[in-house]
Amino acid sequence: MRRLNQLSVLLLMCISSSFVTATTVTPRVALQSLAPVIVNKGTLAGEVDPNEKITFTLWLKFRNKAKMDQLARDIYDRHSPRYHQFMTKDEYQTLFAPTPDTKKSVQHYFLNNGLHAVIVANMVKVSGTVRQVGQVLQIKFNRYRYKDKFYYGTISQPSLPVAIAESIHSITGLTNIPRFHAFASEHARSAQLPPQPPHEFTFKWNTWGPLTTATDNSLSGFSASTLQTVYQLSSIAPIYGRKIDGSGQTIVIVDDVSVNSPSQIINDANQYGSGVLPALTSANFAAIDANGNPCTTQCTGSGSGTETGLDVESAHTLAPGANIVLALGDTFDDTLANVIDILINNNHVIAGFSNAHVISNSWGDSETANESLESSLQSAVMNGISVNFSSGDCGDRTSAPIGDKCQITSSASVIYPASSTYATAIGATSLFVDANWHYVFELGWGNYFSNNANFHAGVTGGISKYYGPASWQSIINNFNAVGYNNGTIASYNKRATPDVEMLGDPQTGLRIVVGGTALVDGGTSLACPLFTAVLALSNQARAIFAGGENPIGHAAPMLYNNYNALVANKALNLITAPHIIISGATKPTAPQIAAGAPLSAFTLYHNLVYITFGWDSTLGVIESQYWNDQTGLGSLAVPNFIALAARL
Repeated sequence: MRRLNQLSVLLLMCISSSFVTATTVTPRVALQSLAPVIVNKGTLAGEVDPNEKITFTLWLKFRNKAKMDQLARDIYDRHSPRYHQFMTKDEYQTLFAPTPDTKKSVQHYFLNNGLHAVIVANMVKVSGTVRQVGQVLQIKFNRYRYKDKFYYGTISQPSLPVAIAESIHSITGLTNIPRFHAFASEHARSAQLPPQPPHEFTFKWNTWGPLTTATDNSLSGFSASTLQTVYQLSSIAPIYGRKIDGSGQTIVIVDDVSVNSPSQIINDANQYGSGVLPALTSANFAAIDANGNPCTTQCTGSGSGTETGLDVESAHTLAPGANIVLALGDTFDDTLANVIDILINNNHVIAGFSNAHVISNSWGDSETANESLESSLQSAVMNGISVNFSSGDCGDRTSAPIGDKCQITSSASVIYPASSTYATAIGATSLFVDANWHYVFELGWGNYFSNNANFHAGVTGGISKYYGPASWQSIINNFNAVGYNNGTIASYNKRATPDVEMLGDPQTGLRIVVGGTALVDGGTSLACPLFTAVLALSNQARAIFAGGENPIGHAAPMLYNNYNALVANKALNLITAPHIIISGATKPTAPQIAAGAPLSAFTLYHNLVYITFGWDSTLGVIESQYWNDQTGLGSLAVPNFIALAARL
């Protein structure tokens, strides 16, 4: 009997032990990852080598998010006592940024599970083999084919123990199919032919008359000197006797690792600007990697050399006295988030250059919900940094270019991060000049090539599906967008893009130098660094006028809140429809109008191609509005804009 009781006790102990083990399994929670969405770009192509090395990024949550949101609103609310009193480094670290203990806790979890993990800004970057990562995150990786290349990815959502997951916003990098792409490289065309003698256009209407006669000069592309002419840099009024050229300011450009080395980028810029612009040297230019270190070989890769050349050379043209820092990384959003953290924690000093208050970004992709980057963008504008993004180059209802033209799709989209409430979205125009390269008129960029009956490229705009509302856009709440989210802005209560425009149409683009070769390029990738350079000029003017640094910060609220003053002071060129009929041009045909061509569109025959200008993708625009989803609020009249911005 005693023997039986002992066996019963042992059996009961085993059952109890099993029950405890089963019920104390560490609970896990799924994390946000866009990998399942991104891998849909490709086609399944088998399994991944379990020993392949991969790296992913954990984006940590910011603290006190409600308080952070309120402070962000107050800083750009003209009626708040906190207006333009930007967040300090101490506020950022003590109130909002993830704590050092949180970062270490997340890092040590992955180290303890046999992975490599390092803290970078407010992220933890983790690397290991496919087998290791799959076990820790409880996901399976597959091989995918995308644009004739093979990538890894997962259709599973990752999970982690609750105690770790509660500190993490989302995970990126679980697929290496490109999430974001640069915009410029699809549009480049040869610049070997010299500019042709101008052909004059005679305007044929009575309601508007230009101050000078338009020509087709700009169809040959702008040079450094003619770009300065059209934007009237020589007419910018000095402030207290000091020339406004960007001196003392720093422009940060975030790009992909370039096929060209930093030294080649410098050589190209100096060839492009020879005799016109001050040379780029180590005294006014630096290239850094994604972690802020001086560039070595890791900043050279397969990224677009055209993009980096266009960004650097255009920004240097309009702000020739400014310093330029080119941040190059394999992953756009990781690089930008780290740059923002560097600027906040080093009082706007980066790569040894001070007063870095503006960042230009010529990249993006179709927007999705819950972007990891949002808190970083929010912290940037709270710190007085203007983060500017190209609004996109493929119209409202097209995908990224394949070959040399955009692809029509059944679903519309605007571009993120341009659609973020904490970014300024920069669209592009086609710009026409007189025989001396003086401004005559411009229209929203949208090209159809009539010889193959295809929309080629143009401004992306519309109403965001996910981001906003933007209180500072209240002056256009009742306006309609005919692009993405067709309807009134108020009915969606979301952010609308673009905000403002600069030169961008590749048919009236910039004659840059890349790899020692001249070419003409454009897109919103040209417009964004041009706008960013003008902000650098404005920040210099504001600093002189105020007797100390006084940056504009988030530029979009300034544009909308001061719209009436900008118009009254002729600081904005309104992109309307006076350029309907010009000699040598044909009006839209009945089928084109039926397909959505605005009445202001016109077709010119140039270089053996019929090019229709001013056509907004497949959807058309509402021309009676001073804001629409192709033109934004208008384009900058630079001297007047700077004169007003200095005093706002």
